[in-house]
Amino acid sequence: MKYVLLSFLSLFIFLINFFVIEGYHFSTPFFMINSIIYKIISTIIYVSVNLSVLNILVKNKSVLGNKLKILLIINVFFYSLYNLFTFKIISPFLSFASKMFHFISILHLNEEIILQNKTSAKLLVPYIIWTFYLTLTSLFTFFINNT
Repeated sequence: MKYVLLSFLSLFIFLINFFVIEGYHFSTPFFMINSIIYKIISTIIYVSVNLSVLNILVKNKSVLGNKLKILLIINVFFYSLYNLFTFKIISPFLSFASKMFHFISILHLNEEIILQNKTSAKLLVPYIIWTFYLTLTSLFTFFINNT
């Protein structure tokens, strides 16, 4: 039951982030995708991450380790901060900093998930690639807007 509530909370946080995403309000690099494609990819990534966690829950009989729970919370926190700083507060530096911490948290999350279930870790590969891309674009955006 508590994981059903966790799933609804996850969906609620995702939907808040989904509606925060608008057009960019500062100069962006030429390889930055538009906000509509960003929403589509974010939705696919959201499903992939949830499938990964669900796979762990099924294999471990509905038990998530404390470290994994903490890493998931940190991950969602920095994901939300990035969207907030990029699309609402409009701060290229804070956007880059939050995305860098997000990328680091994903690497730790993937490391923990590999220990639990290799199949679930494979589901996170698109998420890692996507976050790396966003980290690079936020770095370039920061430099473009601060020169």
